Amino acid sequence: MNILIIQHAEFETAGAILPWAAERNHAVQVVHPYAGESLPEVHSFDMLILLGGPMSVHDEASLPWLVDEKRLTKDALESKRLVVGICFGSQILAEALGGKVFSNEDKEIGWHPIYRTMSFGSHRLLDAVPELQSVFHWHGETFSLPGGALLVASSNCCTNQLFTYGTRALGIQFHPEMTAEVVKAMCENCAEDLLEAPYVQSEEQMLSYPDRFVRNHKVLYDLFDGFVTGQPTTDQPAL
Repeated sequence: MNILIIQHAEFETAGAILPWAAERNHAVQVVHPYAGESLPEVHSFDMLILLGGPMSVHDEASLPWLVDEKRLTKDALESKRLVVGICFGSQILAEALGGKVFSNEDKEIGWHPIYRTMSFGSHRLLDAVPELQSVFHWHGETFSLPGGALLVASSNCCTNQLFTYGTRALGIQFHPEMTAEVVKAMCENCAEDLLEAPYVQSEEQMLSYPDRFVRNHKVLYDLFDGFVTGQPTTDQPAL
């Protein structure tokens, strides 16, 4: 496939997504709209991946490139491209599908468990989503579940952690792509988020579990493979 990745901050890169794509011989283009790079036309890619970022979907006035990105996301959905949103990207995707984005009750930063909220029967995503596993988070906002979407996983801090819509849209509020290097960069560039709070860990805590990054990346690989090749057995709105 031809994959377009939209990156929203210099320090928040695609992480483990790049080796996943390389191992499967997918071609990848990474675009940086915050740096003035133009977005390509929808016909130039098969899969769109929207990464995280420190901004809000409501920042269109100060970040006018968001308008074009939101338009491209809707075009991709209407053109039956695969669309994956991660963290901030999941909020863009949820909004494009009719959901609302708003502040979560608490910030969720660091390693916190998610749990599977439904069974997919024979869907390959069933094996990709752990019944209970600590994954990496860094967000202060959340979204309402779009009408017709299926909620796949939640956490104690944030209900909507993972959803599917039809066969071609996947929203991931947590960060399965995170590497230790990216976490270090985020701690340096977003230090103002690391205030003492119930679901906020320190940099030391976040980097004290190197084995969790390995398990986190397995979730990403399994989840992306299941999304790309699996077909749901439940009735969902067609895109």
